[in-house]
Amino acid sequence: MILFLAPNVIHADDIQAGDVNTDGNFKIKWSLVNFGFGGDGYPARASVNPEDNPPSGIFWEAYFALGTIALEHTNLRIGLEFNPARWWAGNNIFSSEKLGWNFFNLNLYWNIVDYGIFQFGPFNRINWMYLANEGLDWSKFTNTLGIRFQLTDISDFTYDLHYLFRYIGIETGYRIKDGRGAFYLGLDIDLIGPLLLIGMYK
Repeated sequence: MILFLAPNVIHADDIQAGDVNTDGNFKIKWSLVNFGFGGDGYPARASVNPEDNPPSGIFWEAYFALGTIALEHTNLRIGLEFNPARWWAGNNIFSSEKLGWNFFNLNLYWNIVDYGIFQFGPFNRINWMYLANEGLDWSKFTNTLGIRFQLTDISDFTYDLHYLFRYIGIETGYRIKDGRGAFYLGLDIDLIGPLLLIGMYK
């Protein structure tokens, strides 16, 4: 979290009267469907009794995030990303649930580097409100903190709303899921953006 508290360097040509704290410095970005795939790596931990050793290894998860919208400060490049519906499937020996939905997905990010289609910086993501057989499980959540590299582009064909084309995003960090910590590596892409571009230029 120290990365989010560090001061941001603003270039001299960006420092203008009223440039940092005006309403025009926020932009809204959105996307329809993102597909992601990742793996959690649980390190081996030894105990006195070998039969009590928790399992170690890499377990996978795939997901479709629907209706993502983000609010980002143009100069600081700090933003909040939210999507209200995420369908996931995975294989994790610590959980009996193999697929389902969750309805609160919030990501705080800071693009320290933003050059052309290249962005790089830290993020902190919360996935919450998992749908279980008995209804919403309010106690279950996933928290992922790490570094993200992505190649993206923005289309202004929707006027004030900028469609975010994520050609590819790669992230790595540390994840707490089902009460257990693991190292995480994942990637995601935008599925609908290429189809919209084809329709625009047909």
